[in-house]
Amino acid sequence: MLESKQFSDFFAAIADDPRINSTHISLYMALLQYWKEHGYVTRLTVFSHNIMQIAKILSSDTYYRSIRDLSDFGY
Repeated sequence: MLESKQFSDFFAAIADDPRINSTHISLYMALLQYWKEHGYVTRLTVFSHNIMQIAKILSSDTYYRSIRDLSDFGY
């Protein structure tokens, strides 16, 4: 399963990364779920309100900071 590998790879990568917190993890898992729900397409359009709902993130500032962090950190 593709999401299983992505899940495992992510957790292996963050094991020793003190920059990653529970919000980052929730956001990454929400993105994986959204990707799965849309058939693992190679080009996926997402809207913050959809991902925030899945990830249980209430603040758009938190969402944008966390998504930027994941990108900047190479995840």
